Amino acid sequence: MTIRKRFLAGFAAAAIAGSMMAAVPAGADQFNYNAVNGGDFTFNKYLVVDENATIPKVQFSYTIQPDSAVTTTHLTSSNVELYRGVNGAVMSATNGTADFTSASTTSTSTASVSNQTGGGTSTITILSGEYASGYKYATDSVVVDFTACSFTEPGVYRYKLTETTPTAPYSNLTDDARTLDVYVQDKGTGTDGELEVTGYVLYNTLVTGAPTNYQEAEAVAGIGFTSAEIDKTGTNENKKSSGFVNRYETVDLTVSKAVTGNQGSKDKYFKFTIKSNTTLETTDKFYLSGDFEAAPTATSATSYTTANMAVTANHAVLDNTTNTYYVTGATLNAGYVIYMQANQNVVINGLPKGVSYTVTEDAENYTPSTTVTGDTTNDNDLNNSDDDSSIASGNTVTVSDTNLTMDTIVAYTNNRTGTIPTGVILAVAGPAVVGLVVVGGIIVINAKRRREDAED
Repeated sequence: MTIRKRFLAGFAAAAIAGSMMAAVPAGADQFNYNAVNGGDFTFNKYLVVDENATIPKVQFSYTIQPDSAVTTTHLTSSNVELYRGVNGAVMSATNGTADFTSASTTSTSTASVSNQTGGGTSTITILSGEYASGYKYATDSVVVDFTACSFTEPGVYRYKLTETTPTAPYSNLTDDARTLDVYVQDKGTGTDGELEVTGYVLYNTLVTGAPTNYQEAEAVAGIGFTSAEIDKTGTNENKKSSGFVNRYETVDLTVSKAVTGNQGSKDKYFKFTIKSNTTLETTDKFYLSGDFEAAPTATSATSYTTANMAVTANHAVLDNTTNTYYVTGATLNAGYVIYMQANQNVVINGLPKGVSYTVTEDAENYTPSTTVTGDTTNDNDLNNSDDDSSIASGNTVTVSDTNLTMDTIVAYTNNRTGTIPTGVILAVAGPAVVGLVVVGGIIVINAKRRREDAED
């Protein structure tokens, strides 16, 4: 190539490059959003218990993670961009679990719960459907921390919120895995690329499709649910929710006393020990009902003194607020001691379903017998397998069950019968009869003499 041709070629290339540069407006920059961080999202945890039970000491835990089922997809039906959640979401360091104790406040009333879409309230009816009566609930708030999450585009960021599956005697009334969507939008304040987090929506199940713009009145809020809502079928599928619901399943154990026989003392006190072989939480409270005395006064027929029967560490405790007696888990672990007369009984309310128990009556000079109604099988596991055997009853002072599954009555009867002679005692009959004959003879002789004298 000649020098002239090389020059022309180079000039042409420079001209093309110059024209391309001239096509870019002076001062133009690529648009980028300034990332925005999330905040805290609060949901509710509801624990439903029998109305006669107390709230146990228990903790429910959760995990939050980006929903791996989501890929970046433009959802034309809802005009939003759906993203897999960004990393950084964690459960709050201070309120990331649901914690309950016997001191937790309980309610059965209608309540207002916070709307989970950014504002307002929604009134819900607590404990509807099968839980409309005979139950109560306690609530705790749980917080998900999104402050370490950096959102860089408008759209919906999807997460999976999961409750650690509880074990017996707790059961889920709602799904333990839920979809949690975080809404991010352009603030519309100009070209500075400002974003804002506008709300969070928790669904009652895992959602695979586009976010749905439900109105708050349509949300399955709290525990005002029906069976259909629990099943998430039909119109209740993929509804918004304010939290998770669990049930604490409990049973009641009754021990009663009867005395029979002509020598059975109805005012004698008999000693019973009711023990949990399952280690209960020491601070849990189990309220008592029935016809019993916490600290009775000894009678002349009783083998124990009043001091023996006084309230001690292994006896019931009076709740001065409700004027009701209760025993603690620590007391039942050690063996709750109670003294009862004939026709008395004690009911321990709200024991955890599946508890193992033993009831023992101290032996007296009576013939004992027991009957069990309710749970009459001694099941060694929680699956009601075929290895069940009948609970020992009959002439025994000890009754036990390794897995109490329903309300049960253990009835004790003590019999004492003595042989009491009837009629005239034979040792006295001989002399008595002779005396009567002699006296009768004297009377007859005297009467005869009086008649003879009168005739003369």
